[in-house]
Amino acid sequence: LRYGKACMGYKITKNQIDSGYIDQALLTLQESLEVFQEFKYDLGISCCYLEISQVLGSKKQYEEALVNIRKALEIYKENLGENHNQTCACYEAIGTVLGDQGRYDDALIGYGKAL
Repeated sequence: LRYGKACMGYKITKNQIDSGYIDQALLTLQESLEVFQEFKYDLGISCCYLEISQVLGSKKQYEEALVNIRKALEIYKENLGENHNQTCACYEAIGTVLGDQGRYDDALIGYGKAL
């Protein structure tokens, strides 16, 4: 039951974000993350980390966003490999956050790895 709720929670966060409920989306993602960690569901964990980073980025909490992206990246690399599209999505997200911070040279490195 908790696992199913975590999966559903992860899915509804897009609607929460689109409706402007950013803080609620963050809480929902953190709750889902805790359940996925309990069940040792690595891909669910990494998806939550990546989504949490996007929410944090929208709140301009860039350093925290980068921490979460890097956590997702490590899990994706370990489970799916360096060239998987989810791994590349993490590199792209790193580039986006660095660009949002005005760190354009560093952002290009992230974007380059995404290719």
